[in-house]
Amino acid sequence: MLNPVWLETFITLVDIGHFTQTAEKLHMTQPGVSQHINKLEEACGYNLIKREKRSFAITEQGRLVYKHAKALIRDEKLLFEQLSFDDPLSGECTLACSGSVALLLYPKLLQLQNKHPNIHINIKAAPNHQILADIKNGHIDQGIVTDIPNEIFFDFEELGQEELC
Repeated sequence: MLNPVWLETFITLVDIGHFTQTAEKLHMTQPGVSQHINKLEEACGYNLIKREKRSFAITEQGRLVYKHAKALIRDEKLLFEQLSFDDPLSGECTLACSGSVALLLYPKLLQLQNKHPNIHINIKAAPNHQILADIKNGHIDQGIVTDIPNEIFFDFEELGQEELC
């Protein structure tokens, strides 16, 4: 198995394109970055970059390792999301409602996110028809609308009633 720290250094190097800036970003020395890349190349058995005077070019083997490393990071993130599926105080939720309701909810949602940093709530202001279409198409998780939606397509709960003035 390839060392994940070396892979992270390699990804950062390829993304930034400069050894010194990579070292600064990772709070390392430039020789430390070079050492990680050398060890990764040794573990793979191939040159991953072609070093030139003040720059480098990624080899075809380097492209494959980069793609593999990015997939590992993506898969690990997905794994952690799946592991926390039961935790009511973590995860992402996208909510849509009218602009006035969004203004009312926004400060309360910020307080909730500050209290529980693993919760990520995205709020979107939209008209009723857009909210229902976004729920139906899977673009948002929940919506607050003023019209009662079609029972065939939606599970809903009435939150309250207010008379028009």
